[in-house]
Amino acid sequence: ITGSGQQVTLTLGGKTYTGTVDANGNWHITLPSDDLRALPQGENPLTVTVTDIAGNQASTTTQVTVSFSPAALTLSAIADDNILNADEGARDQRLSGTASLSEAGRTVTVSLNGKTYTATIGSDGHWSLTLPAADLQTLNDGEYLVRATLTDVAGNVATLTRTLTVDTTAPTLTLEALTGDDLLTADELQSALDLLGSTSASEAGQTVSVTLNGMTYTGTVAADGSWKVTIPADVLQALTNGDYTLS
Repeated sequence: ITGSGQQVTLTLGGKTYTGTVDANGNWHITLPSDDLRALPQGENPLTVTVTDIAGNQASTTTQVTVSFSPAALTLSAIADDNILNADEGARDQRLSGTASLSEAGRTVTVSLNGKTYTATIGSDGHWSLTLPAADLQTLNDGEYLVRATLTDVAGNVATLTRTLTVDTTAPTLTLEALTGDDLLTADELQSALDLLGSTSASEAGQTVSVTLNGMTYTGTVAADGSWKVTIPADVLQALTNGDYTLS
């Protein structure tokens, strides 16, 4: 703007702010942060008007896009359940998710155990990346924080976290002797047989499977690590004399 001393008026969000042109033709107006935070989401017209000493005016209008909310971001589970066992840790694991369609082409950054992995959001809003088996095998048993971040076009940062539990150690498992001596008599075949055992208390809620003569029976680990699997009497009565493997 030419003309030192000319008044500049800026209108935004229904409020008006003023400034003065300096000797170099420059001007500046400070917009209070409280007023900016009060602007509605979306496009807001910003109009600048300059008035010369003769009262003539010139103005221009542009749209200011306000976006305070970070983009939508989703993050899938690792290895389906966020628990990584030894077999899963020996293979590359795919991590995927979605973001707002408007974020197509932007980068999602995932961090795990001090390492960073990136993916580009596709035109359909989907993204995916691979966690290499070589990196997963360096993880000791325990819990790890997985963090995914996306900085949208407005500079807002969306962050999601998951807890990954690494459990690569097989649980201990005990099985008590059947009927106390691993022998079934004719009398004992008349009633259902309870198989008892124990495992780590950390396995509470997990399923124990017992196979006998080609049939499988299941039980659930209790809070104290104990478990019970019942074999029906009619199944026992169908057994002939001999040795059977119970697994």
